[in-house]
Parts: sequence; structure tokens; C-alpha cells
Amino acid sequence: KPLIDYGPAFDTGEYYPTRIVNDHKWNDGPSNSGGRYFGNVTVREALNRRLNTVAWQLYDQLTPEVGLQYLKNMNFTGIVKDDYTLATSLGGFTKGVRVVDMAKGYSTLANGGVYNDRTCITKIIHEHDGELTKDLKPSAHQVYRDDSAFILTDVVKGTFTASYGTGQ
Repeated sequence: KPLIDYGPAFDTGEYYPTRIVNDHKWNDGPSNSGGRYFGNVTVREALNRRLNTVAWQLYDQLTPEVGLQYLKNMNFTGIVKDDYTLATSLGGFTKGVRVVDMAKGYSTLANGGVYNDRTCITKIIHEHDGELTKDLKPSAHQVYRDDSAFILTDVVKGTFTASYGTGQ
């Protein structure tokens, strides 16, 4: 949710941690874990409580095309045509996502919104074909605005530190 819903929403400038959003039951939408709804809450509280209805609303306003483009900008693999639905706002990907892609996504937030495709592998040498990695050049590029990445990183900490955070 932080990578595909909240990060892009913060980048629009229309959403920020103290903005009030309405958490409510949707007729044709998702339910919250435990079936509880909290009415008007801040975006910070919605993320820390992992409120599905709020993530869904943000993603609906952004569109799946915009949200998924953020993941594509971080080289997430396995995104297919069927993923362009609101279900992806809650992690409902047809082929799932790889752990390494999630790690790269969160490291992008920690790096001020800059994606870097470096790995811990420095060289691969094949016994017959020689060095396989000699033409690979690591790249880095801005995915999230630096202020959005900073704010989102701060908000995510509340999952563990806020009294209502789900990581308590």
C-alpha cells in the first residue's frame, strides 16, 4: 500500500499525513480487516491501521495506470494486463510480487525516492563465456518526490510506534 497507493498520493500534493479521509464500508469495494470502520481519520492513521477502504479510495482517484507505473519505474516484474484493476491497491496481483522487488521499493523510499538497481553482485563469470556482467551499468532515477519519500517513511514508522498501529 505505501508503494502503490500512499506514495503516489503524496506525490500529487493533494494528500499529506494530516489530511482527513473517510473510512467507511463500500458496497462494491473492500472491507477492512476485522470488519471495523473508523469514519473520518487522517491519512497517517489510515496507513498505520492498514485501512483497505482508504487505500482503495486513493488508488481509485490515482487510477491503476498511475499506481502501477510507480512499480514499473522500480522494475517490478510480473505486472500483467489483468493487474490494471483496483484490487492491486491491496496487493491483489495476478502473479504476485517478488520479495526482491518489495525490498527495492522500500529502499527507494529510504533513499529519498531514488531507485537504484544495484545489487550485491559485483561480477558473474561463466566458465566458457567469460564475464557475463561486464556490460551491465547500474542506474538510478527519481521515482517518488524526495519530500514524499521522506514523509511516507515517517508515516510508515507509526505502524510500529502509534498506539493504533498494526505493528504494535
